[in-house]
Amino acid sequence: MNDDNPNGNGTSPRNARSAARARKSTFVLVVDDDPDILAALSDALETEGYEVRGARDGIDALEAIGQRRPDLIITDLLMPTMTGFELLAALHDDPQLATIPTLIITAGRSPEASETPGSVVLPKPLDLDRLMRAITACTGESDSDDVSTRN
Repeated sequence: MNDDNPNGNGTSPRNARSAARARKSTFVLVVDDDPDILAALSDALETEGYEVRGARDGIDALEAIGQRRPDLIITDLLMPTMTGFELLAALHDDPQLATIPTLIITAGRSPEASETPGSVVLPKPLDLDRLMRAITACTGESDSDDVSTRN
């Protein structure tokens, strides 16, 4: 089989492997208290070539960030112990962490979420294609017209 033939989605297998290798250096922290969502997101991102770490709430997330700064944080908002809102406030208050791109996933409409500076907001249930476009836009891997960044 020729490695340069399209595989049905407009990319060749060789190009898809190159993109996955390029993502290997992108470290994503996923924060969600639902273990099923955390596992599904982690699996999907790892399949796409991202390095992923999971956290179950804002406190776990801050501990993980203290160990290694992520290139992107994907967080739910409503979690026990420390909510996504509190996590985002803590990030915003620290000049060294305030520049980490954040992607908010939420099951409900939240005016506060859409007013979070520099964050992209996606509704649950997640559409995997839209999530991947949002991630690539947040990490600077490519431009996306379908994702809005809140400033």
